[in-house]
Amino acid sequence: MAKTNFMSSDDAPGRRKVLAIPAPYGLHPIPLALVLIQGKFFYWTNFSFEQHPLAMPGLRELYLLVSLVFAASFVLGALYGRRFYPTDLALVGLLLGFNLICATLAYLNFGQPLPYGILEERRMASFLSFFVLLYAIERFRISPEALVSSILVAAAIYLGLGLFLQTGVLGDLTARDIPYLDPRKHRILNGVELYMVSIAISLVMVLRFRAWSYVVPMMVGAMGMLLISQTRSSMAVMLLAGTIIFALSSPTRLVMFGLGAAGLAVLAVFGGDLLWEAVEFLHGFVVEIFSGGQSTNSPAEITLEDSVRTHTASVILSELWKNGWMGMGSLSLQWNGGFHSVYDPHFFLTDVGMLGEFYRFGMLLPLVYGSFFYLIYCFISPIRDPIGRQVLIGILVLLVCNAIAGSGFISLPGELYALMFAVAAAYRRREALQARYEPMRQVEQLPGGGAQAEPITSFDQEAASGPPNRAS
Repeated sequence: MAKTNFMSSDDAPGRRKVLAIPAPYGLHPIPLALVLIQGKFFYWTNFSFEQHPLAMPGLRELYLLVSLVFAASFVLGALYGRRFYPTDLALVGLLLGFNLICATLAYLNFGQPLPYGILEERRMASFLSFFVLLYAIERFRISPEALVSSILVAAAIYLGLGLFLQTGVLGDLTARDIPYLDPRKHRILNGVELYMVSIAISLVMVLRFRAWSYVVPMMVGAMGMLLISQTRSSMAVMLLAGTIIFALSSPTRLVMFGLGAAGLAVLAVFGGDLLWEAVEFLHGFVVEIFSGGQSTNSPAEITLEDSVRTHTASVILSELWKNGWMGMGSLSLQWNGGFHSVYDPHFFLTDVGMLGEFYRFGMLLPLVYGSFFYLIYCFISPIRDPIGRQVLIGILVLLVCNAIAGSGFISLPGELYALMFAVAAAYRRREALQARYEPMRQVEQLPGGGAQAEPITSFDQEAASGPPNRAS
């Protein structure tokens, strides 16, 4: 492990801690296997760009079923006296509450039976994959460094597999049902989120801790987004998240970021036409680079996509206004054709992200978001390890930017949230063991007022008596 000096805010002058920076890559079979599944590269969906020879139909549903089993086992263990962390049980309670609220609102507004409403919100079950990771962390004593390293290794494996699949050895990717005018015939969308998480973690380590070895996984994630997923919206989200991570890495950069944002706001108010022309120029420049001089979408496709989302948004606002801004839940396609029979075949709540969540919950949405973010705060706030806290904040910044850009916070699958919670749980477990078995180290003062640097290293030894006690 490389070492770097780090001064925390509560350290006295001259009392400098030495952080042990873990290597970005390491072989940890069990967490690596779970992260490879968690990253969704091997999931087969109905979307053409998420179909490739290594994708397995039914894998996602099987993993969701396994997640439900592990979550149910955790809840039963808590009910029968097993010690637990309240935040873990709160995750199950919140997801169950969100699910029942949506199902109840759909029943009250459309008469959809509750089982169909619960089935429609099955995406929320992907958050419960956290309990599969939690079991592995406790059962196999997985360190947080091993889990973070597995994320970076999994992204590199995704890149290698994606490049191999693009050679056509296992099957011709161009034979998929891809729009004729879309030049991205070899695009594989599976796993793009893991590329983004790899970049976010690496940015934190490079900017905050000067760990230059993390430039390699950063480049791996960037190559995965550029060569494999080829998604402009994800690139824009990553650019925004990277800018915010850069701003948060030091107070000076944060001030510069604030001044830049204020300047853009003034330009938008007093020079809107000039700003819009600049945006159009940059958009055309980016399209020219990534499409080889050809637009990746025809004007007709762009107009259709924009008109469908605009129509969905207008329907949502109109229906909520008629309903007194009360949420209307979500309809399942298995019940009378879902929203297709109520509005039109192009009406999908997931197309409009947070606005779709507003349709589901209505005026209850602030309560839903507030409770969800308080849960995230409860996972991250107890972490005292400076590297762990900064890595978790970096992942959270990425998830928030992705949600605001159109994905929504709870309407899309939550595997990445589960991964973030698992990293927090790994740091939480290690710190609990340290508090139980290791006395606090005192820094020895040297003659002349100096201080002897005391390295902070991973706690890999665990007493044979088992896991630490949990708050009940």
